[in-house]
Amino acid sequence: MSVCPPLKGKTTFKKHSIMKHGSRPEEIAAIQAAVQTARAALNDVATIDDSERTTAAAGLARAQAELRRAQTEYDKIAWAGEVGTTPQALALEQATIDYENSLADYNLDTNPSDSQLAPLQAQLAQAQLQLGPGQTHSGRWGRLGPDPVAECGRKAGRFT
Repeated sequence: MSVCPPLKGKTTFKKHSIMKHGSRPEEIAAIQAAVQTARAALNDVATIDDSERTTAAAGLARAQAELRRAQTEYDKIAWAGEVGTTPQALALEQATIDYENSLADYNLDTNPSDSQLAPLQAQLAQAQLQLGPGQTHSGRWGRLGPDPVAECGRKAGRFT
């Protein structure tokens, strides 16, 4: 028996609505715009296109190349005593720091964390809550209720 509910189709919200019956069309339009804006912000963080992935990978590759070069230069003098204060040792240390920063940036850019996604998911849920019962939504982030990602044990933003 699957724990994952199907994400296809439309889901009707059963939460209490902040929007009152008889709301003016411009109020409804403003709330719908807030939902669309929140959904777009979440999708922007949760998805990465090929050019963004390539840019992130290029930065990481540059840092790796500099680290290899610095390591090679350090290895040439490593046999000597007290090499820790040499320019080669300092260059290796800086290249290592730059590589670790580039790797962290790459991971954040290509795999958004739950702490990055959670506030955006909450913002979307709040905007959707204002639409209330009878309003339907479909799509990747278009439903309230238990988080289907958490239920399935998958990382947020990793729908297939």
